[in-house]
Amino acid sequence: MAKSTGLVIAVGAISATDQILLKDGSPAAVIPIALATGIAAILLAGLEKISPPLAVGIAAIALITELATSGFVDDVISTTGLGKKT
Repeated sequence: MAKSTGLVIAVGAISATDQILLKDGSPAAVIPIALATGIAAILLAGLEKISPPLAVGIAAIALITELATSGFVDDVISTTGLGKKT
């Protein structure tokens, strides 16, 4: 498995989890996410054959962007109660 593939799968998993569990979406909403994740993983694995640092960098940027913009971290904190002052 290419190094960038794990990062891309993490992005897709975070996005799908956020959609289903924390935003009360239907499981059908995961189909486009899974399709996009698969296509991105294949493209970055191909790019990794040409330039490994570039492919891993793009995948890392995607992961950082997903964590920063999806609200996933805030949703997890509010759902679990972590970080609340007592």
